[in-house]
Amino acid sequence: MGDVETPLDSFDAIFLGYTGEVGTGHLADDKAVAEARRNEDLLLSNEAELFCTLIIFHGKMPSEAYLRAFSTVDEFGVVTKPDSPAFRSRQLLKLPEIKSRIAEMRDEIAQWGKTSFEEVEMNLRNIALNPEAKESDRIAATKALSNLRGFDAQPEGGALNGAIIQMIMPFTPNNLAHRPAVIEQQKQDAA
Repeated sequence: MGDVETPLDSFDAIFLGYTGEVGTGHLADDKAVAEARRNEDLLLSNEAELFCTLIIFHGKMPSEAYLRAFSTVDEFGVVTKPDSPAFRSRQLLKLPEIKSRIAEMRDEIAQWGKTSFEEVEMNLRNIALNPEAKESDRIAATKALSNLRGFDAQPEGGALNGAIIQMIMPFTPNNLAHRPAVIEQQKQDAA
């Protein structure tokens, strides 16, 4: 019973209308479908692409995305919703074509989130050199830019490492050392 594949279990049946019978779908036979996959000419339908987009870019639950993507409107404006959206969306999410498209979209989002060193540097320079920005923002941007470029790093083993600084003053400072206070008490005679 588990080996029997219903027409809705495969990508070909859902999107190409191909069930293995002669004359079904727009690809003639298994060889044509395999050739389209090998050449990467097999694209997702508009509905399947919208399904993936609604899940990844708009954060919809799979059943809601399925309802929105696969609903149809006839010439009278009547909306026909698909049956069992939760079940069908789970079926779609198991298909390798849908999985790979979702992975591609997630990778695309990850690329959007990456910020390069040059972008950060240019943003900090724009803030630091903008005469209309608040002084505190300009100072903070300059400090962040110098940290970014390593201008604030201390040299390792440089000329001042372990050096003694001597100051020559034109006067002699008073000794500020602590002097203990002595309290004198009178001895009382015992009478």
